[in-house]
Amino acid sequence: MKKTLYFLMLGLVLLTMASCSGVPTSVAVNPEFRSQMEGKTIGEATGNQALWGQTEDTIAKKIFPGETTKGMVRAIFGASLNVVLTDTGETWNYESSVVTIFSGSSYTRNTLIVLFDDKGIVKRYSMNVLTR
Repeated sequence: MKKTLYFLMLGLVLLTMASCSGVPTSVAVNPEFRSQMEGKTIGEATGNQALWGQTEDTIAKKIFPGETTKGMVRAIFGASLNVVLTDTGETWNYESSVVTIFSGSSYTRNTLIVLFDDKGIVKRYSMNVLTR
């Protein structure tokens, strides 16, 4: 009975892992992330999908202090689930993490913080990428 249960559980784990392999095709992810994940198996991907695979360089091509508006940031990254109001303006925080397994296991956590002025224009932003 224990052997049967063991093999049943092993089969279920393998089936789950096989169905999670590669980049999900139903998710609209950025092209940089899709190319980074080529040939890898994603163990877990959470948070803001638009941040998956982003770097400081790719964000610098999307957000321009003094020019980019709240509407533009929302169009690129969606609504922020963490908005902070301060005396200096409004801050939107975005986070995501991706864990790959098997072919080159890794962990990447992206954090984007965008500060808007009182007119809704990006005053400054900070992008942090942690990779292990």
